[in-house]
Amino acid sequence: MKKLFFVLTALVALTLSIHATTVSVYLTNGHSLDGKLIYHDDTLLVVEPDVNLAKPIRFYPAKVLYFVISGIGRFDTVDDRFVPTEKALQKLAKQQQQEEVHTRQMRTLAANPNETIGRALRSTGSVAMAVGIPSLVAGTVLVAIGNIKPDVTKMDAAQTAKSAEARGKCAAAGYVLMPIGAALTIVGVPLYVHGKRIAQLDIRYTGNGAGVAINF
Repeated sequence: MKKLFFVLTALVALTLSIHATTVSVYLTNGHSLDGKLIYHDDTLLVVEPDVNLAKPIRFYPAKVLYFVISGIGRFDTVDDRFVPTEKALQKLAKQQQQEEVHTRQMRTLAANPNETIGRALRSTGSVAMAVGIPSLVAGTVLVAIGNIKPDVTKMDAAQTAKSAEARGKCAAAGYVLMPIGAALTIVGVPLYVHGKRIAQLDIRYTGNGAGVAINF
């Protein structure tokens, strides 16, 4: 169990420092300090205080009661070592698993650039269609409402003017939304389709050169 803790602590330390994690340190003299976590392991804690131009401070277990890392949890001083609580240890393990999954995904994407490009195009196309189609539909409905001719024989002059103004606003809004929605839809559909095709393009290198196979 101790070996597992030391391995997890070492592996997570670099990740924590990169993401500018905040930490609260509670000292044996009754004082406390908040700052940005620079580094930590089981015998050393380095913190950059939340004070302008303050230099990083090194803390050792002898001077610390405990410290709390945001998003991770509490580390107590036990036998001159910083030891995470059970809850913090679980979060460390979970974070390490997430980092490993992310690393595997990045390696997979790097090995297949077509998949990366295809995903980007599909994502862009999906967003464009998600905005474009509703805008196109809403614009069409507003234009239709704006062009409805009411029975003015049953309305007085004030009601007629108010109705005309409302229909004019609907039509104006529709004439703005329709072309925007149409443009986004027209752009989004081919982006999504081409992105899917590129993602299915499998480039294989052989001794005689590069071969291309399209998977349907």
